This record gives sequence, C-alpha cells and structure tokens, in this order.
Amino acid sequence: MSRPIESIQFPLRSIELEPRRHGVLRRVAAALTGYWRNWRTRRQLRALAEYSSRELSDIGLDRGDVTAALMTPLSHDPGAVLSVRAAANRAAEQARLREAVLQRKTNGRVL
Repeated sequence: MSRPIESIQFPLRSIELEPRRHGVLRRVAAALTGYWRNWRTRRQLRALAEYSSRELSDIGLDRGDVTAALMTPLSHDPGAVLSVRAAANRAAEQARLREAVLQRKTNGRVL
C-alpha cells in the first residue's frame, strides 16, 4: 500500500506537496463565503429599501439604485453595485451644481 507523498527532499530545499482536493475545497469554501457575504449585504439593502425617497436622496441614492443592487446575481456583491451608482449620482449632482453656478455667474449669457 502506498502513501501519498507529502514532501520531497532536495539537497537545497524541500517542496511541500498538497493533495489536489485541498485546492478544490478552498475554492468551494471561498465561493460559499462570498455567497454568504453577499446574502448578508442583501439583507441590509432590504432594510435600506424601506427608507423614504427623501432619506435615500440624502445619502445620494434613489429607489432604482437600491432595486438594481438587489437584482444582481447572488454571486455579485450588491454593495459594490450600490457604491458605483452612488458615486455616479454624486458626480451628476456636482456637474449640475457647477452648471448652475456658471449659469448664475454669466446671468444666462452664452460665452
């Protein structure tokens, strides 16, 4: 009966060999951990979906942003989707404010 080789000794160093199944188990465990994390984030987003439109706008979101984050596949992080959408909303709002300030400075005149 042969035993699996756990390490090979060379004159200058030793190389540890790991059975192949450990790599598969690690990948499965990482995937399950990711699903679990995404599921917890979805639970928190469901609570966020109960906020009023005014409360959502105070934090730079709208109801569509929360809905889009909740509609992502379970393998994707809904928090990341929400972060990207919030950043896009902030950028659009800043551009709108810059345009309003420029409009006010020029009193509606086209430069």
